[in-house]
Amino acid sequence: MASQPKSLNVLKVRFFDNLTSCLNELLRDGKFPDNLKIAKVSPIYKSGPRDDPGNYRPISVLPVMSKILERVVYTRLLDHLNNINFLYEHQYGFRSKSNTLSATINLITKIKTNTDQRKIVLVVFIDIMKAFDTVCHSLLVEKLETIGITGNALKMFKSYLKQ
Repeated sequence: MASQPKSLNVLKVRFFDNLTSCLNELLRDGKFPDNLKIAKVSPIYKSGPRDDPGNYRPISVLPVMSKILERVVYTRLLDHLNNINFLYEHQYGFRSKSNTLSATINLITKIKTNTDQRKIVLVVFIDIMKAFDTVCHSLLVEKLETIGITGNALKMFKSYLKQ
């Protein structure tokens, strides 16, 4: 297999250098650009009559740059939360090396252990619809401050949440 021409490698390096500079500038300024918040919405058919708008689910696709910036912020926030031991050890969502299978196995093991000991076992599952849409932004910003998110990082979150 032939190797890539040097000029292509130089272009890749320049691209990633420019991308990194751009991301660092946004993080330094604490600004999430409004144009990165604009999603393209596509209706995806679920079932039933095709002429009924209720039978379609909207799928929003954000710009790639938005997803990259969100991932950088997410990674930094998660590192901070791990450093301050903020996350519950049995939280499975939004954690590396953790998934729903691990959560299910842990739950089944606890149920089996307790039923073997003839204990009463109750399980409650809660699915909060549109959870992100219902979060009080001012309260979220307050909580971020209480866990040590300040300065430009806090400005970035405020900018992201601003309409």
